[in-house]
Amino acid sequence: MPAFIFIDPTAKTVEPLVLPDYENETIRQVVDWRPLGFFRPAPNLLMAIDDLGLMRRTQSFFCLAGYPYPFAGKALVMGMATDGSSACLRAAGDDMLDQLVTNVRASVTFIGGINDLASAITLGKVQQPRNYEMTRNGGRKLIWAWTPECCTEE
Repeated sequence: MPAFIFIDPTAKTVEPLVLPDYENETIRQVVDWRPLGFFRPAPNLLMAIDDLGLMRRTQSFFCLAGYPYPFAGKALVMGMATDGSSACLRAAGDDMLDQLVTNVRASVTFIGGINDLASAITLGKVQQPRNYEMTRNGGRKLIWAWTPECCTEE
């Protein structure tokens, strides 16, 4: 059975988690969100995240060392093979999985809830999430910037 690293910013925990498979539906059921988004925190790791998490008022947030933007809600970190497919973190052995959990735990900073995220942005601890669209002349046009008021979903 595949092993994952489960990040829960509400409980402020980073723990190993074994699931029956790598299917997106299994991942969604465990962490309770849709739609699913993915982020690569390292060349051999893939993190499943809540793609609309920044819009939910009830989320807790966290950030990863070396990445300036916050993540919202629970996340699952899994291995990634060279061909881009999921790979079992346990394949290298339980000692390697324990080391990976330790490394991920050390790179996670828990922020707290929506007001804590707003404060962290104001204090410059994390950057304000933003979306841009490309312009015809090769520039960028800001189309969205996170504020507590944009969080409408529960």
